[in-house]
Amino acid sequence: MKNNHVGLGISLIFLILTTLLLAVFASLSLVSADNDRKLTDRTVKSTLAYYNAEHAAQRTLFEADELYAQGQPPTETSCAKITKTETGWTFSIPMDDVRSLEVDFTLDSTGITNLQYHTCAVS
Repeated sequence: MKNNHVGLGISLIFLILTTLLLAVFASLSLVSADNDRKLTDRTVKSTLAYYNAEHAAQRTLFEADELYAQGQPPTETSCAKITKTETGWTFSIPMDDVRSLEVDFTLDSTGITNLQYHTCAVS
């Protein structure tokens, strides 16, 4: 008589391989999720630093405009020191250890014109 049954060995091997594949995919998903979280945290930190620097720049521009309207040179404000250039005025607001927000502008009788923002590496 012949035995026509499949042995338990092949089923067990498929079960073990399936379990191993599921474990590998689960660990890859966890690593990917952790990397996404770290990237999101860095993006949030960078965005907050930029908007905080922009807020300080807007405050500096407001104070510079007020000083200029009073007939004083806008060189000292509460947030930044403004320097005169060949084409107008400039100041820099640090964003973090490696970047700063540089602002160039001109002042005339109508107020601030030619406003330009630049994100630059700190030297």
